[in-house]
Amino acid sequence: MNDTTRWLVLVIVVGGMLVASYYYWQRNVQRPPAPVEAPPPQAETEPVIRHPIQPAEVSALPPLDESDEATRDALAGLISQDWIREFFQLEGIVRRIVVTIDNLPRRQVPLKYMPVKPTGPQFLAIGDEESIFLNPDNYRRYTPYVRLAEAVETRSS
Repeated sequence: MNDTTRWLVLVIVVGGMLVASYYYWQRNVQRPPAPVEAPPPQAETEPVIRHPIQPAEVSALPPLDESDEATRDALAGLISQDWIREFFQLEGIVRRIVVTIDNLPRRQVPLKYMPVKPTGPQFLAIGDEESIFLNPDNYRRYTPYVRLAEAVETRSS
């Protein structure tokens, strides 16, 4: 192939690319959108409320520093006073609940601020270093908490 043929092939390839680019640009060029007529104004109507919620009677909440007694009384409506003292850390319970909820998305929750008391005996495992399993006695640690959950009246009268 001589030099003239090489140049001719190069000019044809580059010319073809330029023509193809021009047609591609013409197809994708941004054209102003056609004017759209605005819909006629409609009278605004209130949506129909199918299942209205009746507002509950709310009494004034006590100041935070005095809220422990009110919270204890509210818990007493669900479970007995003995269980409240056994399972809950009542001093600053509202703050403890708020701290616990605030820390839920984090990896750890500070145990000293938990509103519930920790479970009974220490966590137990059985086996050797190669194979560690839960000790069946661990399940007994949670029996009082299961009884507490079962004792809460969930049906309203």
